Amino acid sequence: MASFRAFLNSPVGPKTTHFWGPVANWGFVVAGLVDMQKPPEMISGNMTAAVQLTVLLPIDGEDTDDDDDKIILIQ
Repeated sequence: MASFRAFLNSPVGPKTTHFWGPVANWGFVVAGLVDMQKPPEMISGNMTAAVQLTVLLPIDGEDTDDDDDKIILIQ
């Protein structure tokens, strides 16, 4: 029980974005893999467009010239 409490209160535990950010990102990957099994009529075009739009946004919300702050879109 003490080890779970230590994890719960750690700087990278489930009370922080350091934990939930990667969980959400992997959730998007899993959702995309599940969508590959669905017929095309069931896949939401609006949701697909929204996910693609997030790729084009800066990670930190600022419009900077630093390439390190942007998600790279590989075409």
